[in-house]
Amino acid sequence: MTHGSQPEPPLTAPFGDWLRWALTRHGYDLDERGVRRKLSERSGIPAATVSRLLRDVSQPDVATCYALGQTLGIRVMPILVRAGHLPP
Repeated sequence: MTHGSQPEPPLTAPFGDWLRWALTRHGYDLDERGVRRKLSERSGIPAATVSRLLRDVSQPDVATCYALGQTLGIRVMPILVRAGHLPP
């Protein structure tokens, strides 16, 4: 699959769907062993939190949204909207 070939999930999609899309778009291979640990190390987000976000078990707090934005080079405002911290 070519990175970025899939359209961005709609705002109504679960956060984990969007995070998987964003990671793939930024070169992370989600089938690769250790990718959650790699994201954890690069972002400072605990690996358990990364796993919960990808499984849609929890929503990111504001600090996690900022860390994801910095790590992935994405503006934080759209991440905060997707996480439910700001209205669309």
